[in-house]
Amino acid sequence: MPAGKGFADLVFVPDRKCSTPAMVVELKWNHSVQTAIDQIRSQNYVACLEHYSGDILLVGVNYDKESKEHTCKIERVNKQVYDTALSERRCADSGSCGHGKEKPTVETEIEENK
Repeated sequence: MPAGKGFADLVFVPDRKCSTPAMVVELKWNHSVQTAIDQIRSQNYVACLEHYSGDILLVGVNYDKESKEHTCKIERVNKQVYDTALSERRCADSGSCGHGKEKPTVETEIEENK
């Protein structure tokens, strides 16, 4: 699915009548789960959910070829908070809006599984 600056591996959008969060999943091979999460953020894959307003799960999954094990990291973000932080970060990068150069962070709930 086209998203931001590339393509997300998987995007799940729940039915509007459901309270289940949307998910953006990035799959990696012989990397790290943090690399997958960082790619979701840096490539702005959440952009494909522009009409969605609930929570979003950012899911990074890595498969290690040698150990034949996978790892998974899940970050839960609120779409509105994420969009605001992204907008402020872009503004701070450009320096044109008066917010200064400090980049805001998005608070997340993190769960790791092995």
